[in-house]
Amino acid sequence: MKIEWHQSMFPSDNVTVEQECLSLPRNYNLWRPAFQFVGRVIVTMAVGLWPVANAEAQGPVISRVEPAGIAPGQTTDVTIHGTKLTGASKLVTTFHVQGELSPEVEANGTKGDQTVFRLNLPPETPLGIHGVRVISPEGASRLVPFLIDDLPVIAENGTNRTHETAQLVTIPAAIDGRVDSLSRDFYRFEAQAGDQLTLEVFARRLGSPLDPMIVLYEASGHAIASADDTPGLGSDCQLSHTFAQAGQYVVEVRDIQYRGAGTYTYRLRMGDFPAVSVGYPMSITRGVTTPVTLVGEGANGGDIKQRDIGKQRDIGPVSISPPKDWPFDWYTVAAPRTGGKSAGFAMVAVSDLEERVEVEPNDTLEQATPVTLQAQLNGRFFTPGDVDLYRFSATKGGHFLFQGVTKGTGSPTDLNLRLRDATGKQISQIDDSGTNEGTLDVTFPADGDYLLEVSEFNRRSGPHFTYHINVTEYQAGFDLAIDSDVWNVPAGGVGTISVTATRRGYTGPIFLTAINLPAGVTSSTAMLGPAINTALLTIQAAPDTAVGSWRKVQVVGTGRQGEQDLSSIATPQSAVRSAWSNTLLLPNSVDDELFAAVRTSQPLSIRVEPQSTVFGPGLKGSVKVLATRGDGVNEAITLTMSPDKGGLPAGVTIGLKPIEKGKDEVTLEWSATEAAPLGEFSIVFVGNHKQDKATYTVATPVHNFRLEAPFTAMAMSDSDKLPKGSEWKGTIKLTRNPAFSGAIKVTGSKLPPGITIDEINIPADQQEVTITLKSTPETTPGPHKEITLKLEATDNAKLTTTLTLPTITVE
Repeated sequence: MKIEWHQSMFPSDNVTVEQECLSLPRNYNLWRPAFQFVGRVIVTMAVGLWPVANAEAQGPVISRVEPAGIAPGQTTDVTIHGTKLTGASKLVTTFHVQGELSPEVEANGTKGDQTVFRLNLPPETPLGIHGVRVISPEGASRLVPFLIDDLPVIAENGTNRTHETAQLVTIPAAIDGRVDSLSRDFYRFEAQAGDQLTLEVFARRLGSPLDPMIVLYEASGHAIASADDTPGLGSDCQLSHTFAQAGQYVVEVRDIQYRGAGTYTYRLRMGDFPAVSVGYPMSITRGVTTPVTLVGEGANGGDIKQRDIGKQRDIGPVSISPPKDWPFDWYTVAAPRTGGKSAGFAMVAVSDLEERVEVEPNDTLEQATPVTLQAQLNGRFFTPGDVDLYRFSATKGGHFLFQGVTKGTGSPTDLNLRLRDATGKQISQIDDSGTNEGTLDVTFPADGDYLLEVSEFNRRSGPHFTYHINVTEYQAGFDLAIDSDVWNVPAGGVGTISVTATRRGYTGPIFLTAINLPAGVTSSTAMLGPAINTALLTIQAAPDTAVGSWRKVQVVGTGRQGEQDLSSIATPQSAVRSAWSNTLLLPNSVDDELFAAVRTSQPLSIRVEPQSTVFGPGLKGSVKVLATRGDGVNEAITLTMSPDKGGLPAGVTIGLKPIEKGKDEVTLEWSATEAAPLGEFSIVFVGNHKQDKATYTVATPVHNFRLEAPFTAMAMSDSDKLPKGSEWKGTIKLTRNPAFSGAIKVTGSKLPPGITIDEINIPADQQEVTITLKSTPETTPGPHKEITLKLEATDNAKLTTTLTLPTITVE
């Protein structure tokens, strides 16, 4: 049996990720919420519908790659179609093999809509879905799906729209095709009696909007098998068939609703490989040899272990040993049938944690699999109504999360999780519904033993109904998501990316920055203040920064809860999934793929002065936006802010107005109501300029603003004694908000009987004042701890604070 995995995935100098100032766990992103792990997938492209966000604006765009996948151990020329490809110099991949320009393109140059790269893949390059992107003087392109496949590639001939004109192909083959509206594609092939072949369509898993169906016909046109929406594969499909007679057969590929267009692409794989849907267990431990079973159709004989339940069978197990220093959170497993020429494959997760596999039978209280709360759980449902029970000990007040992982891995399982006490009484329950992985949030009510019950919500079963339970102790913190996997910045200008936080019991500020940037590029620090969960982060390139320079980077958020430092690395997972036609199965290898690249300069840039502003409740502040105009940039520059919704705290506004035609600056005024919250926040100003046919959209670096109290005060004195009938003197020292310079009136707010204070006015130009307390002979002797003064702005009675004096003893 052949086993393939990735042994040579060591990044080049340009893509090495340096944690720099942070020390984050190696498996930080593993099993992140919202199913960040993927089972087995393969990719074509559907990039025509990709939105253009600020981060990748004006960069190169890949619309099609030919072929859509290539084989390990070969040198292959790959043609990139798209826009703004002139001067493209690199094809960067998630399997860390860089594509260099083909000799012909190197000699003759790149056209604007097409270029060719040569990829030389090591034999051990892992099979499966990866991603590629182009680097050009316009920056970096979005990541597009790309397949590493061991089948020979055939291109669709375009004349195969009927059964009679079916394209003749030789098996094994991987056919890159597309479906037009109201059309069907047909392929004719030879099979021998007893041949067991797999037919499999990758479409949605490759980012295509196609919802494929395959039908297998005899040469006469009689349908003998079909497949649509194979469980666990999203809307993709696969079938395995043993041919009783030798002869010609025809396979049809179409959209289930007969839709089609240039983006409705697919890869049809045909061969003697097993049709794998998922690997089991779904997660393994670094440095530990683990038997991994590939689950799928069409396994047979020899050293391939079979378990017949419906059409799904086990393939393997095969022993996998990721080294302790394995740098990735995923591992590719590939295996053929006995004597087969091509492989089925799956991706499993890799962690540093203890991975436990259920031991059957474990469906009663007495048979429950014993585990600890430090173990991650793997299981599957073999028989209808199968229930898996795990027993563990917990202490009162322990707070743990049990997160189910299924649909994003190639498993069709809809998990139902229940927590029971040692007697079997249910404490809590949650269902894995829709595309959301269920998470059971538990605070244990008492010391003792507990049971986690795991079942399939619809009582379905089979070896492909696998699951993983990620068990973690609850910690306050946050997760971060970014809206793109590419961050282009013009030389001498600013690039932006949107960051969104999902908080877990943490309401404090989150400080955002980017690390591992290309030389000449610097990052701002943006802040997510209280109740703010979205901000723009900016990077800025010096004017002399090398155009076309690039690097794999990270957006990092930090915070602090009590004595605990918090940190999180932002993921572009949702952005990539959206760009890939909302595929459910997204490979884990693309989860951290954020590239920053420097593109050609623009004739317009804007900046702010000062870089930060301080004002506060009931106060106003100002910021100046300045423009540097080049030739042909003479019209008014309209200013907006980003984020435009939810980016400002409640009660805070800014008066936006344009930089007028022929002018280079404008002053904007901040204002805050008395109810505005205190804290640190960030905003970015975006400028839009249009003149003739040229339109430019540019951004300022992050502008941070801080809301502070209009004034605070403290009191000091050389004495804490106040004799009856005498006076006590002290000093009030003010700290003024830079936006407040008014006069302040000081009066008594809470004074003991017999103690008085004369009203005092602190002029606008003073920061301290002497105060005098007077005592009558009737004042109660002894210590007085709560003598309180009121400070009030003379021109705005809503701006107030109180000051409690140190304990004063009346003698």
